[in-house]
Amino acid sequence: RPLAELMPTTSLMMNALARLLASHGAAAPPIGADELRQAIASHELLLHYQPILSRRDHEWRVTGTEALVRWQHPKRGLLYPGQFLKVADAAGLLGELTDFVITSAVQQAAAWDRRSLDLTVAINLAPALVRDLGFTERFMRVLREYEVAPERITFEVIEAASPLDRALLREVVSRLRLHGVTLSLDDFGTGHSSLTEL
Repeated sequence: RPLAELMPTTSLMMNALARLLASHGAAAPPIGADELRQAIASHELLLHYQPILSRRDHEWRVTGTEALVRWQHPKRGLLYPGQFLKVADAAGLLGELTDFVITSAVQQAAAWDRRSLDLTVAINLAPALVRDLGFTERFMRVLREYEVAPERITFEVIEAASPLDRALLREVVSRLRLHGVTLSLDDFGTGHSSLTEL
């Protein structure tokens, strides 16, 4: 067909494409603390589990998982931690968020136990989440409630920036380790870490 005949169709398609791109390109309003607080109360948060593989007897096997928090927002769709963790920190909601992650991950570990699936569960633990020495006992209470062995849980500890947080974190993780919880240092070397600190 001659180019002149195609021009109206092409123009309509370009206009439709421009409208579609504009609707997706519009910046969404920032997430507010009240919105996140409501999401926690309304059970909009969920965990996705990333498999952890180990090589045994010349083959790869899934031996564990890492619990990753997500927010199934009713309007914005699936949100990742980078989109709401800073809001949680600023609003003082990290504790509630952590309680959700820990309880949900331990519940999942118990469900896997009932199905005879021997999988560990790794949970990220930032120093800002551990602000008191009662953390260990609260965590152990959740393990007892769902009858999950401490050895099934690994805390991936992110290094602390401040000396005060480092001292508290050392105390807490030492208590966790005495109970049999596995520890892993996450992102070692990306901040102020040293072999002495390790």
